[in-house]
Amino acid sequence: MCRRSSAPGGLARGARGFTLLEVMAALLIAAVAITYLLESQIAGIRLANATRELREATVRAKAKMQELAAGIENAEAGGFEERERWAWEARREEVPEALGMAKIVLTVTYFSAGAERTLVLEQIAP
Repeated sequence: MCRRSSAPGGLARGARGFTLLEVMAALLIAAVAITYLLESQIAGIRLANATRELREATVRAKAKMQELAAGIENAEAGGFEERERWAWEARREEVPEALGMAKIVLTVTYFSAGAERTLVLEQIAP
């Protein structure tokens, strides 16, 4: 037999809901979980940006190294177009074991994730 409740909302007298403390504890757990998820997403985005900038620095360094090795570029230092805080510096070192050859050392300095990074390429060229 079904008994009708006289309580507001139609709940039976013995029925219970969640207490305020239980609801607040559940919200706290959810907030902590969401915070950790967001932090991991932000870390992933930062890592992806750093990887993209390293790849771009590598591509630009290889292109500059080809220019230096071919004699197209004769300067010892310079910057990169479209990258305000990126710079490169090159030096030639004689290689006694290889007649008429020199080692080109190219250092590219760039900024990634708020820090200065350095990439060094070396190549033997005439």
